[in-house]
Amino acid sequence: MTDDLDDLKAAMTAATPAPDPATRAAHLALAQKNFEDLQGSRAAARPSSDRPASGFWTGVRTMFATLTTRGGLVATTAIVAVGIVVLSPAGRDLLRPQDLTLARPIAERDAAQPQPVPSHPAP
Repeated sequence: MTDDLDDLKAAMTAATPAPDPATRAAHLALAQKNFEDLQGSRAAARPSSDRPASGFWTGVRTMFATLTTRGGLVATTAIVAVGIVVLSPAGRDLLRPQDLTLARPIAERDAAQPQPVPSHPAP
């Protein structure tokens, strides 16, 4: 088994060409030239105004023009979900946590506590 792997390694080593320093230097010089030429824009930038039209109603009209029904669906679903939580009995208990020790009637609290034994004066 190792003979086959050794043969494969020898074939791969023989197939790899020897590096040529002159070709490598030429390729690096061409890459540096291309990098310097292609960085930034060659022509000067043209001045253009990308300022949007001003005015409050212009923005409102743009907003309504780009609204989709998906946003309305999310808003109405959220309103219904909040309404269910607020109006259901379980939801009201979630929003108003109660301390169980204070919610018990006084008679139950007194029964749960041990009563002190009255001390009698010695005769």
